Amino acid sequence: MLHTLFCHWTSSSPTAVTWLACDAKGQLQTPVQTGELSQLPTAKRVYGLLPSTDILLAQVDVPSKQRQRLLQAVPFVLEEQLAEEIENLHFAVGERDKVNGLIPVAVLERAHLQTYLEAIQATGLVFDAIVPDVLAVPLPPQGWGLLLLGNTLLVRTGAYTGFAVELSNAVTWLQLAINEAGENAPSSLQVYASGTVHWVQDLNSLGIPVQVQTDAQGEYAWLSKGLFAAPPLDLLQGEYRPSHALGEFWKPWRLTAALLMLGVLIYGGQLWTQSQQLTQQRSQLSQQIEQVYRETFPESKKIVNPRAQMEQQLKQLRNQRGQGGGETDFLSQLVQLSPSLKQSTGLWLKRLEFRQGRFELEMDLGSLQAVEQLKQSWVQQGFQVEIAGMNSRQNGVELKMKVAKK
Repeated sequence: MLHTLFCHWTSSSPTAVTWLACDAKGQLQTPVQTGELSQLPTAKRVYGLLPSTDILLAQVDVPSKQRQRLLQAVPFVLEEQLAEEIENLHFAVGERDKVNGLIPVAVLERAHLQTYLEAIQATGLVFDAIVPDVLAVPLPPQGWGLLLLGNTLLVRTGAYTGFAVELSNAVTWLQLAINEAGENAPSSLQVYASGTVHWVQDLNSLGIPVQVQTDAQGEYAWLSKGLFAAPPLDLLQGEYRPSHALGEFWKPWRLTAALLMLGVLIYGGQLWTQSQQLTQQRSQLSQQIEQVYRETFPESKKIVNPRAQMEQQLKQLRNQRGQGGGETDFLSQLVQLSPSLKQSTGLWLKRLEFRQGRFELEMDLGSLQAVEQLKQSWVQQGFQVEIAGMNSRQNGVELKMKVAKK
């Protein structure tokens, strides 16, 4: 496949073109050919060159830096220089010049541009850009660049400025342009040609040095070099911007984007599911904590934050244990009481509770003597013993006792 194709309209017919192909460096790959749009070969990039005789190239001073406001202001800034109503014209705007701050503008009739675009659309071709042919003329470091195509002289006066004129009127138009340039008048005129040019002698009357460079491949070889040298001012802007551009850009990425979106949706779904599960688990844990708290501290009536309340109660119990030196500690007292219980005759322990530093016991003992022995044993260990209830039975004694450390 060809790398870059240049298509130049040289007649009033929107389907008749002259074309050539170049490689990535601007070197010709094919000879110059003339034919119909439908005969163009395929290429990676396709550029169109419109005759500059139908295009006005200008520069305007618009202070706004917002692109949308700038586009709205440009037509009204140029309105006085235009014979047509601005509604019937298409304005292509370039980037602001970093040196003088001016905005380059190309103006042509909408109907004229539409004619070419319809011819292109009928063939199914896709153009990357369409530019005025004068902006494809090489721009010399000093002075202006001139290139003769047929009977039309293309004069490039700047990066985005120039004009096209018939060769018979070239000297007159050049003299007017030089006078209008004033201090910015060219120091020389650089003529690009394919061989000897006799009409150059007529330029001597301008009083400016004229230099000639030739390329055996022809004038179109110069156009390809000029177009590759700098970004052109593309006429395909606004409503004429190719609608395929964004689609073509995204086309190779559609599958990747779809997979990425699917991955995002799946990951988001997993996060949502995990969030719901964690919320449910948290609710269940809160209920379990509240249940444990109620079982551990049945005297509590109001439960607002069971976890915090549980921690507070445990803290109080630890403080009580530390303050009493172990005397009110359940385990330490139970260790002291246990040997006497173990030695009691006919002991059957039915209930043992520890509340507010005091044991409450319900038990069966073999005899009244065993009751007295148990009581005396605990009193000797420093406990205060109170018999809350006692019933004699045929086979022993049923006893309720309250025991607390003195």
